Amino acid sequence: MSTIDATEVALRVGCGLNAVMLGAIVETVREVQTDYIRQTLSDFFAKLPAEAIARNQAGFNEGMKRIRSAEFSPKQASEQLATTALPEIGYMNAPLGGIIANPGNTVLKDNSASRKGIAPQLNRELCFNCGLCDMVCPDFCFVWDPNGPKLQGIDYQYCKGCQKCVVACPVDALTPVLEGSIPESDRHYHVFPEANRDAVRARWQNADWSKLASEISPEMRMLTLQTELLDHRSYIRPDLSYMKKPEVKE
Repeated sequence: MSTIDATEVALRVGCGLNAVMLGAIVETVREVQTDYIRQTLSDFFAKLPAEAIARNQAGFNEGMKRIRSAEFSPKQASEQLATTALPEIGYMNAPLGGIIANPGNTVLKDNSASRKGIAPQLNRELCFNCGLCDMVCPDFCFVWDPNGPKLQGIDYQYCKGCQKCVVACPVDALTPVLEGSIPESDRHYHVFPEANRDAVRARWQNADWSKLASEISPEMRMLTLQTELLDHRSYIRPDLSYMKKPEVKE
């Protein structure tokens, strides 16, 4: 099994995720000729600025260097498959709008490597807090004032630059700009301001995944391992007693 933290490499080098993954694939699949892929990569990025080309080539090289191989442990190889409990919510009793009622695991997620040098910028003088941007955002990266319905800014850690918010804004308070032109004063907004990311990351890196997986009961398989690592008490199963469960015909 081969693994690579492509997001970390892409953020550090300043390139796209695909360049890093391509380097990792070339290193893993020996049948692929490295020189041919390098030339194809250069041709593909030929229209970009020289700096962008150099960053993507560096990401490709880092992908080849940073890939790691690991073997399954004897316990993992002999693990018996168990029946996974079905979720309590199905297509007949799911909440309207397709919302996910369970807590997510987005503290460490970083979408900034998916942007291509363009990001939305908020003009608070034009914004009248209608919330349309937040409704169409697929990653919930908008930060609101906890004391009132006032949009404060954007958490760029989760923004992938899709520009859906720009299209939805009725007063042009959101505009696509070059990332380098966004001032630091607009970058300090966070969806999870109190989260200690270094502590969470350390627990991830030092976790005994086999032990954690064996301790989770079949009824709790809906939980993500990351939520368990953060705090098992943070998982609050919604009260669905008022919902009528679908009848299963035999």
